[in-house]
Amino acid sequence: MKPALLPEFKTHPTVFAVGGEYQIMVPVKNDVLFWVTVGDKAYYDHSNGILRSATWLHKVTVPMDELDKAGAYTVHYRKIIERLPYFSTTEDPVEQEYTFRPLTGGKEIKMFHLSDTHGKFDAPAGAAAYLGDEMDLLILNGDIPDHSGIIENFNLIYELGGELTCGQIPCIFSRGNHDTRGICAENLADYTPTDKGLSYFTIRLGPVWALLVDCGEDKPDEHAAYGHTTCFHAYREEQTRWLEKVCASEEYKAESKHICI
Repeated sequence: MKPALLPEFKTHPTVFAVGGEYQIMVPVKNDVLFWVTVGDKAYYDHSNGILRSATWLHKVTVPMDELDKAGAYTVHYRKIIERLPYFSTTEDPVEQEYTFRPLTGGKEIKMFHLSDTHGKFDAPAGAAAYLGDEMDLLILNGDIPDHSGIIENFNLIYELGGELTCGQIPCIFSRGNHDTRGICAENLADYTPTDKGLSYFTIRLGPVWALLVDCGEDKPDEHAAYGHTTCFHAYREEQTRWLEKVCASEEYKAESKHICI
């Protein structure tokens, strides 16, 4: 059943898989304090112990095994009335429970892959709706916005993720080459799931283990289109060193015997 959309949420949350954790992310309309509970444990959107409110996008990280086991999580927020050095005031908390269905072995996995939607919502959302409630995993594989020239373009990631998953199944996001274009591209890591700011990482989802890599742009850094604003060759070299470490790890040796994408 599709849950109700809370008044301060622009969309339903999207539960992104990164490594062995989930990053629950949701865009909001006004300044709120945001946290998530899984069972009796609370996980907060904070900056070194200070709950964040001056943002339109909230993110909370929860352990994958805890959410998989619980099969549900609850989102909470308090709308800010006035944030002051002393005696800040907020509204009463609002909450909404979301059931969650993790990937499990022993059955066919139904996933839908979207890429190069380039700012469009209706057509890609309509295509992905083909699987309906049978969808197990959504993949948003780059160039979801048309470019990163304005920060508002990032909203489409959550409009599609929230509409198609309703915060109830996992999602994988990767950056595309058009996402690297525009003044806000340097801020993309603040508005998308990353591994401590890096856009490449491994993912474990039930029986699926994946490597997510990010090659950046599709032309040399010297190309005139970039105007001396990229260093993707060095970034790919950095990833090569990371891949060498991953392929030498015990994790890779064990997981490469199973399903990899």
